[in-house]
Amino acid sequence: MCRLEKRESNYSLLFLSLLELAQSDLDLEVLRKQINGEKRDDTKQAIDKEWEEEAITFGAQDATNCPSSVNRPDETQRKDSICSS
Repeated sequence: MCRLEKRESNYSLLFLSLLELAQSDLDLEVLRKQINGEKRDDTKQAIDKEWEEEAITFGAQDATNCPSSVNRPDETQRKDSICSS
C-alpha cells in the first residue's frame, strides 16, 4: 500500500480502506519510512528477482540415505512370480 502511495497510485486508497475495514493495527508510518529509502527499479530483472519463487523440497532433505529396497516390491509382490491356475 505504501509503495502505491509513493507512486501516487489511486489503488493505494483501496488498500487503505481494506486495512481500515479489517481494523488493522499496522503502523504505516514505519512502512513508509522503510520504503522511503528504497530506489525504484522497474527493470524486468528486478521484477523477476522480486517475484522469484523459492524452491520447495518434499520429504527427506537427503534422499541418498534412503535404502534402495524401499521402492522395490519384495518377491511375494512381483507380478511375474504369480502362478496362474
